[in-house]
Amino acid sequence: MELRCLFILFSLTAVYGFPNNNGLLMVMRDTASEGNRSYIMLVEDDTLTALQNTGEIAVDLVLTEYDSYKRGIGFDYHDRLIFWNDVQKHGVYKMSDDDHVTTVYGATSYNVDALDVDWVNKKIYWTDSSYNWIMVSDYNGMYTHPIIVNDIDWPRGIAVHPGQGYLYWCDLGDNPKIEMAKLNGEDRQIIVDEEHSGADVIHTPHGLAIDFQENKLYWTEGGLDKIMSVTIDLGSYVVTEEYSGQAFILPFSIAINQNNYFVGDHWEQKLYIFNRSDPNIIKGFTISKRRPLGMSYYSEWRQQFMDGECTDNNGGCDQLCVGDPSGHRCLCTHGSILSSDGKTCSPDSHFLPGHHLVYSTSDSICSLPVHYATLSDVIHAECFITGVTAKYMDYDYHNDMLYYFDNVSKHIQRLKLREGENPATIVSNVPNTRGIAVNWMEGTLYWINSQAIFVSSVTGDYVNPVITDNIDQPRGIVVHPEKKLLFWADSGSLPRIEKSSLTGRQRKAFITSDLVSPTTLTIDHSKDRLYWIDAGSSRLESIGLDGQSRSIVLSDLNIQTQLTGLAIFQDHLYWTHYTSQQLLMYDHFGENYVDVKSLNEPAISLMVYDKTKQRLSTDSDCHSQNGGCVELCIPTDDGAECLCSEIPGDPNCVSVIRCPMHILHGKMSLSCVNTPGNKCYVRCDNYFIPITAEPSLCQSDGEWNIDTDTLCKLDAAMDHFMLVADSQGLIYHVNTLSPSERHIPLPLSDINNPIAVDYDPVENKLYWTDYGLNTVNRANMDGTEREIIASMDIEGITGLALDVVNRKVYWTHVGTSRIEYSNLDGSEVQSVITTGLGQPVSIVVDTHGSHIYWSVTGTNAKIERSNLDGSGRGDLVTTDIVVPAGLALDMKENKLYWADIHLKKIETFNLASNDRHILVSSSIGLPFALGVSDQYIYWSDWTTLSVHRADKYTGLNIFEVGQIDFNRPNGICMFIAPPSTGSTTPPRDIRDITTTSPRDIPPPTAGYNEASSMPMIIGGAGAGIVLLIIVIIVVVAIRRRRRNTPPPLQHLNEPVYADIDDLGINPKGDPGLYLQPVQSEYLTMRGDTTSSPPPPYFNQSYDNNAYEKDTPTRQVHQNEYMDMKN
Repeated sequence: MELRCLFILFSLTAVYGFPNNNGLLMVMRDTASEGNRSYIMLVEDDTLTALQNTGEIAVDLVLTEYDSYKRGIGFDYHDRLIFWNDVQKHGVYKMSDDDHVTTVYGATSYNVDALDVDWVNKKIYWTDSSYNWIMVSDYNGMYTHPIIVNDIDWPRGIAVHPGQGYLYWCDLGDNPKIEMAKLNGEDRQIIVDEEHSGADVIHTPHGLAIDFQENKLYWTEGGLDKIMSVTIDLGSYVVTEEYSGQAFILPFSIAINQNNYFVGDHWEQKLYIFNRSDPNIIKGFTISKRRPLGMSYYSEWRQQFMDGECTDNNGGCDQLCVGDPSGHRCLCTHGSILSSDGKTCSPDSHFLPGHHLVYSTSDSICSLPVHYATLSDVIHAECFITGVTAKYMDYDYHNDMLYYFDNVSKHIQRLKLREGENPATIVSNVPNTRGIAVNWMEGTLYWINSQAIFVSSVTGDYVNPVITDNIDQPRGIVVHPEKKLLFWADSGSLPRIEKSSLTGRQRKAFITSDLVSPTTLTIDHSKDRLYWIDAGSSRLESIGLDGQSRSIVLSDLNIQTQLTGLAIFQDHLYWTHYTSQQLLMYDHFGENYVDVKSLNEPAISLMVYDKTKQRLSTDSDCHSQNGGCVELCIPTDDGAECLCSEIPGDPNCVSVIRCPMHILHGKMSLSCVNTPGNKCYVRCDNYFIPITAEPSLCQSDGEWNIDTDTLCKLDAAMDHFMLVADSQGLIYHVNTLSPSERHIPLPLSDINNPIAVDYDPVENKLYWTDYGLNTVNRANMDGTEREIIASMDIEGITGLALDVVNRKVYWTHVGTSRIEYSNLDGSEVQSVITTGLGQPVSIVVDTHGSHIYWSVTGTNAKIERSNLDGSGRGDLVTTDIVVPAGLALDMKENKLYWADIHLKKIETFNLASNDRHILVSSSIGLPFALGVSDQYIYWSDWTTLSVHRADKYTGLNIFEVGQIDFNRPNGICMFIAPPSTGSTTPPRDIRDITTTSPRDIPPPTAGYNEASSMPMIIGGAGAGIVLLIIVIIVVVAIRRRRRNTPPPLQHLNEPVYADIDDLGINPKGDPGLYLQPVQSEYLTMRGDTTSSPPPPYFNQSYDNNAYEKDTPTRQVHQNEYMDMKN
């Protein structure tokens, strides 16, 4: 492979002007100028052909602008036009050969991305990653139309094939894929994704380019370091790896000509030129102080002349004419609909065509476009209903129906959203209503007041109360028809958010902690997340509908008055303030405020009118013959239930209720008849077992006679176990009494890259740090009650340790060089150490001695100690130490252990005598995390990708624990229950718990016996910035396959113990030691593409506005990292 790494010194042959020759057309952003400055440049054909080892490229400067951030670029070679989009100016622009620049479209978001041109039919297509849509426009911007809006997460690259009549784009969302559709957006299909093509084929797809002669689509893979292609012969989609090996960071775009691939790496500031005949021949050029973005090869070879039907009288279309496999199709823009002739556009009589924000005032209902904030023209709201005070609203998109509660008449009314229609009352006299919600799939309406939650048909028939007790101060209600769930907020004396089935059964307190006054709710149906605003804490928060991954979206909202609305469209959140008369919009994608709009009147309620939120389903038990019900049929996951009206209606109506078939960690048997009076057996999920062999009885209230949340318990020993964090996003439970047995993955989802792990036996909760998400988290061992207890905007949360006596959690943060702690629920965060830390990584807590210990990596690697509040700080180990990755504390033996991943050894330090001793140094790989038990020292090893143990007094008898193949084992936590409990469940009263001031944490009271009452501390984290040679060693080690790893080493003169009990009693005579965690991870390398990379721990800024969402790539966006890797 030939790779020439040169610096590009731009020799400008033109100051400003349309290109006259063929060549590589590039958009670049200046990283050196004070203001945002971006360029359009052309590297001519002759220059590209003659490129040698000169370090200089002559370029034509086509256009340069300040306060500009161009991204995508395209052209029409025959009409001599260049098109681009601009993030900062929120628009799409064109330049003609007379150097005149005009605006095509002026309402893109802050995250408009790629652009391509249909030169045959004279149309422009672009992707927008905040609005999550793909737009088409004519060259003049007279008519625009969103052709792709549904089921699109993060559109990035785009390519048009006019000859086929198809459009291609890549999606970098949660399920990376490449899709295609006709040029009018119809007939979508996925042609490449992880599920069908494999994770080694697509991971983080970026730019797209088509070879029209070969009918092949090319893209770059930043996560896999590849150039990939797929044939697009319409029906034949063969994926090929064109090149593999170059270490891309952020390959934003790709362009091709007959001889070369051109790849621009935005983060590395490099241009790569690959020979298409032999891609191993590479020329790499470092672009000084400029970042490449969009690129396209400007030549007639790329755009050969073809006749297009749209160029002849616009194809007979009134507005937009787009290409199609059959020739052409007509489209109509906002406010118009296509007539039956397929050509004519007629005015749309709908009040809300497309996607709109809808808000109500004291006497009107008004609307705004969802993208009002980025429209170039000043937009005024259109009020389409007057004379009503709609305090709460919802809608049914497919039936064009708006529902609202009129606060003056106290009626629930509905209105057909067509001109000439009048409101109709469907439910009369319902005072104190605090919210309404429409189930558009089933045609039912819900409303809530201070006494009950009611359901009726959408016509107001058959009113039935589904919940009638324990409702205090409700502040909103939402329905999720697909999940068959209701959610509502209550800001009363016990603030909470609750959920239930659509019949009101299986009611549960969904969120109860850290709430003050939850006011309004909305659901993101595409991501299955619930959002709410807490007026008491002035925060906007969200949580998954499974109760996992709670997070603060915004804090310090400065809520001065009543907040009256919350809505979401794609990546944008909207809310309103009443007395300030403001409508606010937040770009959740770019994490910044986009707009604050002053309204003419205070808004009372707010919603987004959007068809993408209301999918229809044919899979409902109620759709066929009303589910056999006489009046109301309500679907549940357990079958249709029948409800009868509160006011006697049809005398033949019979209520039918069902007990839930699906329970926490299990379900009832397939033969179960889940109606009252029947008994059923439970079938628990993998790794769970039932707590009783007896069947459960379905009672008359639709509930089983046993708490189904505890019916299936984790099939794991809870008296002697070890927890191991794996970089794949898993945390395993290992029975240390039988270490050769299986590892049980704990039922936790949405973990990115867990580093440190710890266990609190008092509340049976697991704690961990997630470097990928930059959070400190906790959950029950069965995965329930998951919470984020700390998060930061700056990367670097790593080490973690619990003080279970004083109920505190400590963590280290290498990004800010701080050690902090809080209460176990995340409240009352305090800084412990803030100066002179360097890179603090692992941490352990000695509750018996009232100390914390932590390791520091970098140029002054060492181990330090202080009191629990940070006072009394001093150095413990400062010599012969390079990268102390894992720490462990044996409080009974009064010893501190550490693993040095560079020196490849494990050492101990006697805290009483200050004696230092090497425990394990030979026949060891890369020891990362440590754990100590009564007899053994445990460590995770990045060479063998496994966990090992050895005798903790001699370092002998090295043994591999368990049989699992880890992706990369990180932190370790160990626990041994006190033998006096005689129980397999963690004791609830094993030590006196006292509440103390965070600034004045005393040592344990006199007579306190640490060893007989609580786990020993075992902590750890990873290493920070390390030497180049260490990184090389680790990269090589991680890339070794497990099958090539030799068997665990054994000392020939010592017996091999298969079980802890084989060793007999502790040589020191102590009957039990009790452990706390080990956490780890800190080598800067990237050897494994199947899991999250080790955290690089570099503190550098990068382009937040453009790539904040790019989590997989962001983790390795560091120049030093690439210098080491290269």
